[in-house]
Amino acid sequence: MATNFAAEIEREKYLFLESLRGLAALGVVLFHGGLPLAYESPIVANGFARNGYMFVDFFFVLSGFVIAYSYADRLKTRQQVAAFQIRRAFRLFPLHLLTLFVFLGYELLLLAINAPLQVQPFEANDGGAFFSHMFLLQGFTDASRTFNMPSWSISVEFYTYMLFAILMFASTNISRIFLDITAVAIVISCGIYLSGFETVDFARETAFFRCIFAFFMGVLIHRVSKSVRIHSAAAPFFLCITLIILTFRDSAIVPDLTFPPLFAIIVLCLVASGPSALKRALNYPPLVRLGTYSYGVYLWHWPVFWILPLAVGVLKGIEPYIDPVLHDTFLPLSVVGQSVLLVLGIGLTLSLAKLSYRFVEKPCNEWGRRITAGDVRVPQAVSAPVRPAE
Repeated sequence: MATNFAAEIEREKYLFLESLRGLAALGVVLFHGGLPLAYESPIVANGFARNGYMFVDFFFVLSGFVIAYSYADRLKTRQQVAAFQIRRAFRLFPLHLLTLFVFLGYELLLLAINAPLQVQPFEANDGGAFFSHMFLLQGFTDASRTFNMPSWSISVEFYTYMLFAILMFASTNISRIFLDITAVAIVISCGIYLSGFETVDFARETAFFRCIFAFFMGVLIHRVSKSVRIHSAAAPFFLCITLIILTFRDSAIVPDLTFPPLFAIIVLCLVASGPSALKRALNYPPLVRLGTYSYGVYLWHWPVFWILPLAVGVLKGIEPYIDPVLHDTFLPLSVVGQSVLLVLGIGLTLSLAKLSYRFVEKPCNEWGRRITAGDVRVPQAVSAPVRPAE
């Protein structure tokens, strides 16, 4: 998923992007909620939720734009490149490792209680998978869903940052047009490669290419946004078109690769246009705060959705069913029961995201900034009335 760079963007100007990040995170949550938690609930039994996996590409596009905005002129030396990647590590690893160890504890608990489950503890979440998650390699190595599955996007994004930093450093001593040409070449070549797959949903064969395809679209959008002005009506128009296509699409007619360009157009229209009703709505503090916690929302919802059905099953005396292939945990509940469980799961996810932002993400970000102080200077955020960040 993508991560929140609230401390690195002009909060007064781009708060609306923070809100969109949070809403996209909820889209992914609804998509995953339709798998084990509430498979028949009308909340997720619809085209919008079933296509929610495409919002990961929005994270990639937005990350490309924000990283280019923040660091385009700040990666000129080896020290700055190293400091940049250290900050990314402090941004991504702490919460990722925390949720990974939550899953490890979950597997150990199942092993200790010797539960009669269709999938045995550590059968899928084995030592090799744990090693790959520890070093954010799962997007490249895992052939199936293991531990905190959504973190595959964090994995490939971390190494995409590294690729971007190297290209920025290389372009310093050549020409900035080198970066533009390279970004265009990356987008085109990745698009050609990905077009050979029926879907770009999680697979190690497509994960990294999917990320750099959308990320470098965001980088190009940043470059274009400096020299164009767009009418304020364009953003809501393309946003509505995208949501309609996402909700009612036939994947055989509208492929997955349709959406990263649409997301990029929406971002461009927003940042290259003047004040609008859409921006004012997206600047609403609770929405901005949702964006602030969106990294936590993205990483916490999967463990919550795995553990919650088992906990409710134990309390209610209902035996859960664990899918032997996908390892999802299902409870035989009514549609109303599933909907209540989903809402409860989302509420727990938001609460955990808020806590982890305060006690994990924020302090670790500060440590990363202190360690690299003076190596990379980025625009400082303007304090918002209600504190946000992802």
